Amino acid sequence: MTRVVVLGGCGGIGSVAARTLAAATQVDEIVIADVRSDAVQAMVAELSGGVPARSGISGSVVDASDPASVAGVLAGADLVVNCTPVGMASTTDPLAAIQSPLAAAALDRLRPGSGVYDLIYTPRPTTLLQGAAERGCRTWDGLEMLVQQGAAALRLWSGRDSVPVDAMRQAALECLQAS
Repeated sequence: MTRVVVLGGCGGIGSVAARTLAAATQVDEIVIADVRSDAVQAMVAELSGGVPARSGISGSVVDASDPASVAGVLAGADLVVNCTPVGMASTTDPLAAIQSPLAAAALDRLRPGSGVYDLIYTPRPTTLLQGAAERGCRTWDGLEMLVQQGAAALRLWSGRDSVPVDAMRQAALECLQAS
């Protein structure tokens, strides 16, 4: 059984992530954590019975603003996907980059070897990914998603099948290192 927790699963990218995970045959359970309980209930209803969700997907309403609730669902998670902006570097808020959507007590509930994917790509690594790595989790940031989104847009705009993905990735890395 594969259990995924999606933090911020009702926002723009969070809802896309939740729907994509629901379509994955290796995912048995998706837990949506978001501060908007009405949106969580609607997303859970869609994933558990609506198109394009497949049968067998279940979910739970978890208030992401309640650390105890979030910690409770993390214990059995195989993968945690952060779709919130919490922890992203900000030019207007110097303390934003040191925040994490999960408190240390919640991170302690993760099993070593579980995965944590933070869609944020700056700073590298995020506070969330640092904490998860310290607990023996596998981690990924959102840089590759950013690069692939740019490549897909360039394919659409240019009409070309082949675009310089490696050069785009390198430029993104250089830009992030300079900031």
